Amino acid sequence: MQESINEWMRLARQGDHAGFIDSNMKRTYTERYYRHNKWTSPLVGALTKPKSYDRFLTQAQACLEHNSLNGLASIQCPTLVIGGAKDQALAPDQSRKIADALPNATLRMYENYGHALYEEASDFEEVVLNFLLQG
Repeated sequence: MQESINEWMRLARQGDHAGFIDSNMKRTYTERYYRHNKWTSPLVGALTKPKSYDRFLTQAQACLEHNSLNGLASIQCPTLVIGGAKDQALAPDQSRKIADALPNATLRMYENYGHALYEEASDFEEVVLNFLLQG
């Protein structure tokens, strides 16, 4: 996570929005998805450039400095943790650590997806809905 965020912060500080978008796509999507859709990166970069990166940089710094792992034990409700085994943004072991820290967690790891599995996995919504309906 730190490597991803530091890279994104560096690109944001340089004002390299096209590079920022491309790096984000490389790290959050599977290699297959990225190869198929990388042509959209310059387009998205051109159409979405923010006026300022200040908010992003503040949030990114908070991600680097804040650790709430110890507080997860106080969450008693059933919790679904979803992770991708090919996650290059967060790293797969982090999803497992989160699930281990939650007393009533169910971990669903997608072996063939990364961080953006919510867009790539065709059954993502079904998995979430089934979990919610169990409660």
